[in-house]
Amino acid sequence: MRQKDREVFKQVAREKNVWLLARLTNPASLKWADEKNRGNDHYIPKPISCKAKTANFDPDARYQIAGLVADPYTHCDKFKNPDDARKYWDDFRTAHLDQDYRRNGKGRDGYSVDIDPNSVHYFCAKRFGKYIHADYDLLDIIDAENPRVNEIIESFLDGVPHNYNPRFPEIQRTLNTRMDTPMVQHGGEAQFTGLYEQPIHVFFPRVGPNGEDYSRYDPIIWLNKLTAQRWYQEWFGGRQPAKPPAADKPRKQYPTAAQVIHVDFSRRQRL
Repeated sequence: MRQKDREVFKQVAREKNVWLLARLTNPASLKWADEKNRGNDHYIPKPISCKAKTANFDPDARYQIAGLVADPYTHCDKFKNPDDARKYWDDFRTAHLDQDYRRNGKGRDGYSVDIDPNSVHYFCAKRFGKYIHADYDLLDIIDAENPRVNEIIESFLDGVPHNYNPRFPEIQRTLNTRMDTPMVQHGGEAQFTGLYEQPIHVFFPRVGPNGEDYSRYDPIIWLNKLTAQRWYQEWFGGRQPAKPPAADKPRKQYPTAAQVIHVDFSRRQRL
């Protein structure tokens, strides 16, 4: 996350008195989020309907692919996990691209693919003519005064199911207004499906349910699921997802190191 965006999340969490949880994004995408400040409005954050992965590397000096949604069949050496990226691309291609997209670059729902071999973004996906970089996945919004309560509103956004916290529209609007790029595109996944093995940014509210002063705490990062589960149990009153997935349908995530941020739960402060 860009430092200036961390400050925005930190401020909004305190003002609204909520915990804000956000998945760590692909760091290679952040430079494309900054392009708008340079007068280049050719890049957008991933909308909820785009589940394809952003590339991680640029080993070939001819192209600038890292941080953008790209075809992993053409750019397999630019992904940390090309097999995983192909699975998500296959779903994206089926839903949004023409069967012959590799030849004509065409798609549906505003999507297309840059097939110009002279382009620095060769075989990157586009929406309404703009290249797509990673967004900030807002995983959960937790009311500091009553953290155990978990309510969702079920709806559709951009043609796909969108379940979100009743406070999400207000908080999304505030976050995106203060950032120079609308990086928050959809509601919190962990709120309705649960936690997965992934690093998570954690932004503190102003005060806790018993009047605890959290305003002096800087954001931290949970490095794995074990840490997150401990916090949900000890800090959030055993908060549960509203609609957990079936046990036989785990969501795929990139693996992370088994590290734990040590916390003194009796004193409720980071060590």
